[in-house]
Amino acid sequence: MAGEGSDDLATAGERAKAVVKVQGEDDGSVDRIELRLVMAGFGADQESWPLGPVPTELGLHELEVQLPADLAPSCADFVEYRFHAELFRTKGVGSDAGSVIDIIGRPEHLFWPEGPRAGQDGADSAQIDVTLESETTEVGGSVRGTVAVSAVEAIKRDDLVVALAATITSPASDGKLKPSTKIVLAERLSLAAGEQRELPFALDVPEGVAPTLDGPGTSSITWQVRATLGDAVGWRSVGVLDPQATAGVRNAKSPSLLSWLASLDSDPR
Repeated sequence: MAGEGSDDLATAGERAKAVVKVQGEDDGSVDRIELRLVMAGFGADQESWPLGPVPTELGLHELEVQLPADLAPSCADFVEYRFHAELFRTKGVGSDAGSVIDIIGRPEHLFWPEGPRAGQDGADSAQIDVTLESETTEVGGSVRGTVAVSAVEAIKRDDLVVALAATITSPASDGKLKPSTKIVLAERLSLAAGEQRELPFALDVPEGVAPTLDGPGTSSITWQVRATLGDAVGWRSVGVLDPQATAGVRNAKSPSLLSWLASLDSDPR
């Protein structure tokens, strides 16, 4: 039994094609064939969803199946999917086969961590507010918004830096904020106490980065826009969508994704 011709890319909540080839000799012991969508992560199966039965007759069976709507987006190592057909026998050993499929997550099911989506960290020398034109962006797109700074005390010649940063929680990560893109929005900025400044910004979202996701166990990837002036930091959460599932595994594990994970800056500013 082997999967051939199944869809390798689909959107959560929509229909997809799964093709199962049943081959060999019919010895009368075949009980049933079940088709499931299986999610794996970090080298092990984590969860599965039944998609229905497969005819037991020899030959090629093309099935149209309904995918769950709230699936996390595909991302190499974190969240990987496959169609999985398993043949059960009344006697003897069964068999199974799988076919990789990458899933595009639905924007309405985008993962947001619990708690506030904006705030301030660090020193209280300045009040920094980050506003965004949109609360979501896409891999390869951009994040646009405004940073508003109000000096609580005099600030002399500090750079105002804006960064797009990811928090990666997994068995192999430390869960700390790591910038993927950063720009100096204003060099050597000086403000008198009480003075205010408002500046627009645009940050590119690099190709090959991981999307926002809630993975198996306690694993997750979330994103923030962080504006830093001296030791004062203002931040706001942003959701990163992957509408082409470029972080998936249907062709191969993405070298750009793996490079990105390895190259993230350890400085959260």
